Order: sequence, then C-alpha cells, then structure tokens
Amino acid sequence: MRADYLDAALDQVRRSYGTLDRYLRVGLGIDARTEARLRHQLLAR
Repeated sequence: MRADYLDAALDQVRRSYGTLDRYLRVGLGIDARTEARLRHQLLAR
C-alpha cells in the first residue's frame, strides 16, 4: 500500500511541476547546493 501513496505523490508532483527536480527548485525553493547536500546525505548511506 505504501507504494500506492508514493506513486500518487509523484504523479501529483509531475502534474504540478513536470519533474521532481523542478518541484525541488520551484515548489520547495531548494537551491542546487542544498539539493546536492541532500542527495549526498540521503544516498551515501
């Protein structure tokens, strides 16, 4: 069931912003440096 929630959230992001990257930049106001730090912290573990 959790996958259904994630799929629905990603579908809404794509409808509203086109891409997840655009959602991070425009929707959440995350700059490139912050995004890089987040990716490193979340994916390096």
